[in-house]
Amino acid sequence: MRDETWNKVEAVINERHYVPNSLASGLKWDKSKTLGVIVSNIRNQYFSAVVRGIQDYTSSYGYDVFICNTDDDPEREAHYLKTLLSRRVEGLIVTTCAKDKSVYQRLVADGFPLVLLDRPISGLRCDSIGVDNRAVCQQVVERLIALGHQYIGVVTPPCADIGPRLDRVEGCRDGMRRHGFDLLPELVVEIGFGAESIAEATTRLLARQPRPTALFLLNTLLAGGIVRELRRSSSLSDFALVTYDDPDWCEFLSPPVSAVRQPTYEIGRIVGRLAIDRISEPQRPIERITLDAEFVERNLPARQAI
Repeated sequence: MRDETWNKVEAVINERHYVPNSLASGLKWDKSKTLGVIVSNIRNQYFSAVVRGIQDYTSSYGYDVFICNTDDDPEREAHYLKTLLSRRVEGLIVTTCAKDKSVYQRLVADGFPLVLLDRPISGLRCDSIGVDNRAVCQQVVERLIALGHQYIGVVTPPCADIGPRLDRVEGCRDGMRRHGFDLLPELVVEIGFGAESIAEATTRLLARQPRPTALFLLNTLLAGGIVRELRRSSSLSDFALVTYDDPDWCEFLSPPVSAVRQPTYEIGRIVGRLAIDRISEPQRPIERITLDAEFVERNLPARQAI
């Protein structure tokens, strides 16, 4: 258009504070330049770091990210799936808690770009990424045994059929078995994230017979609550303590707390790359990526020192 016409259009745009309708543009070109990300608990620092990696990677390709949090509620997950698909997202990154996986089977059958984060679905041919939970948990338990700990308490969110949680507990069991011990059922505690549930679980652990000399806390949010309760009861120093993920407070406590550190930001960038690649090359080979987690040991006490 002529400069005179353009100047008039630009003046009206500025006067009216006009913003282009990206949804309408997406309908025209069949491209929304958006991704949907569904996570189970955004309060967990694992997911906040992963989401940061996703956004940093995908933004360089011009994509915006819609983030939805389910709190491990299958109904909320189903609602967000419908909402994101109705908004014509070009791809989905999902940490699923749903027992009914048929919706994901239909999406994959229809060729919709789907990447599973942290929780793969058995038999589903789609891209996925996670860490080797079982191997690192076995490593932690074997180290605790080497320090003289035979009674190891394991605290986890409800496992149900959530793969990573089951793998972590099984890794602990593997480590015990390799040294001729059993992971005692009474020392495996499944609890919810509520403050009351955490307080009750801590009280039960302190009253267990035999009482554990080491605690492996398999979730960051639970770990923070358990440590708070142990400090209130002046029992924190009674245990060799290891937590999953590595929140800042692990280093700041005295003594510092050992931890399993996942490559969270790298996971986010990789899962973002998987989504973009699947959108641009629908027929490319499926990628199932498993990364290693790192055991960060910080002054773990031997059994004799407790």
